[in-house]
Amino acid sequence: MRFIQSSIRNKLILLLLVTVVLPGVTANIITYFYTKASLKDQAIDVNLKLISEGKENLSNYLQTIHHYMFALSTNDTLEGILSRGWTDYQSESYIMSAMQIVSRAEGGVRQVFLSVDKTNRSYLLYQDSFTKGSTNYQPILDGLIKPYGAAVESTHRSHEYGMKPPDLPKSEWVFTIHRPIYAVPSTNQIGMISVDIKLDVIKKLVTRLFDSEKEEFYILDNKGAVIYSSDESKIGDTLNEPWVDKIVGSLGSVDLRTPEFSGIAIYSKVELPMLEWTILKRVPNTSLYKSARDLILINLAIGVLFLGMAIIAIVIVSYRFTKPIKELIRWSSAIQSGNLEETMNINRTDEIGSLARRFKDMIQTINELILREYKLNLANKTNQLKILQAQINPHFIYNSLQSIGALALEYNTPKIYMLLMSMGQMMHYSMNAKETNVMLSKEIEYVNYYLTLQKQRFEEELLVDLNITEDTKHIQVPKMILQPIVENYFKHGKHNSSRIGHIKIQTFSEKEFLTIIVEDNGIGIPEERLLQIRNEFSRSKNHAFDHEGSIGLSNVLNRLRLYHGEGANLELINRKDGGLRVILKIPLINENRAEQ
Repeated sequence: MRFIQSSIRNKLILLLLVTVVLPGVTANIITYFYTKASLKDQAIDVNLKLISEGKENLSNYLQTIHHYMFALSTNDTLEGILSRGWTDYQSESYIMSAMQIVSRAEGGVRQVFLSVDKTNRSYLLYQDSFTKGSTNYQPILDGLIKPYGAAVESTHRSHEYGMKPPDLPKSEWVFTIHRPIYAVPSTNQIGMISVDIKLDVIKKLVTRLFDSEKEEFYILDNKGAVIYSSDESKIGDTLNEPWVDKIVGSLGSVDLRTPEFSGIAIYSKVELPMLEWTILKRVPNTSLYKSARDLILINLAIGVLFLGMAIIAIVIVSYRFTKPIKELIRWSSAIQSGNLEETMNINRTDEIGSLARRFKDMIQTINELILREYKLNLANKTNQLKILQAQINPHFIYNSLQSIGALALEYNTPKIYMLLMSMGQMMHYSMNAKETNVMLSKEIEYVNYYLTLQKQRFEEELLVDLNITEDTKHIQVPKMILQPIVENYFKHGKHNSSRIGHIKIQTFSEKEFLTIIVEDNGIGIPEERLLQIRNEFSRSKNHAFDHEGSIGLSNVLNRLRLYHGEGANLELINRKDGGLRVILKIPLINENRAEQ
């Protein structure tokens, strides 16, 4: 017994002999019964994975189309055109361009329809053909669409929405996504956008999910209407068969026994805010268990032939399997003793060889990390010395300002002293390299010093309002995030405006966010440039908006997300009465993070 317990090799030989030789004689007798159950479970698992994959692809496609529809329905420019009922050439060109973006969002879009409630006009984009006219069509949605929501109309034959295009396209199977357009933020509907999607899109997405010669495939809506079927004659119909009622839950399978069908049904539900579809696949028993019947015959034929070969192979494999393991044990012992340069001679291409190579790579990485850590420590010491040297001149200037301020008080010029102290406090704040996160109150104090200098520059032509709530003053924020925003007003907005300048800064906290709002009454940002900046923010590019300064708005956003995660956000909005509103959203979950 000790001979067996002391060696994996001996255990492996004994185990393989017991599990292969002895059961081999009787295994084929019971294989068929177990194989049937196994094949059923395997078929269910495989088909559930296939259907889940198809569900994911279908959901992604529908969400992409809906994303573009949502972007169009919340487009400020388009909302303005629809709310005012503009029908001039430039407005209608913009409508056509917006519809083309949706039409080209994904393959499979047949046509896009847009109706305007105020003017009772409609627009239809079929491929590159643009038709406009009066509204003669309203979708029957039975109150399915909630405010700012969407709904899907089940598969139907395509039509022209009461329009008369020059070239009447051939009708085909489509399903339609309808989304009302509202005058944000109210629930007053100002229009409707509808997108017809060809059924061929679903066919391409689900073709590989079933065998059309052996299996049945359906996509049903929540009322049993057939969105798509492997039997094209059933598309557009409603399935009222009793077995449909057995489909309960969002994912699973059910056994079916009916006069016309015996087998299993595997299903998964696609649940999106705008729809609830069920992907359903029926597999008959004849195809499900065919491999089990074939397998038992094959096993009986080859069982005797390979039984003798298995005994020889077991002994050979066990030796080949355990030999490299012993080599790994020897090499690990050498590494444990501190010999990191020990070599290992395993040149296999299987999993054991892969494991050996991983061990070798790990040791090499450890050596490199040790060397890198040493170099980093040396570089940090050097950088600290350079930082100390770089602070000499700024400290000299700061101390000089203190001296000049004292002289100003001596000569009874307190205003000059106040300005010098503001300048000095700004330099002291910016020179403090130890702090990367500060309390919001310190950041506001720094901005206030900056505005004090600007007030001296513009005198009575600049008004400043600070509304900082007490519960926000202690919150930690990245250093130098407000001054670049305020500075943009003096760089781009103040000089081009004849009005008295007005800057307002307010803060408040709600739920899990700190909100900081900086407003001015300058000239704002041109809409085209504003859209470009928002796109840069959404792509997280490291291009600053303020190209003349060293720190720009994108830099502020990047630092916010560095310290507070992707939940941090910076939003730019042009005010209706002129000027710019900058809104910073900072998650409070990371407010107590230690300074880096």
